[in-house]
Amino acid sequence: MYVLRVCGSNDYVAQINKNDKRCFPPGSVVYVPSFKRWAIKRYPTQLGAERAAKLVGKIDGVHCDVENRE
Repeated sequence: MYVLRVCGSNDYVAQINKNDKRCFPPGSVVYVPSFKRWAIKRYPTQLGAERAAKLVGKIDGVHCDVENRE
């Protein structure tokens, strides 16, 4: 399983909503601290996690690292 960690912090991506119209540009990202492991979004493939990381960068302008969590 793969997770997305915000570079330079202990925050992880919990939810991505690319269709959230309340924000500009459209889309929103929810972050959680590392101790809330149950809320961290997990991806089964590295390619899926990398695509999600690019989407986070497009929505929030934040760079995320893809981490392997077995």
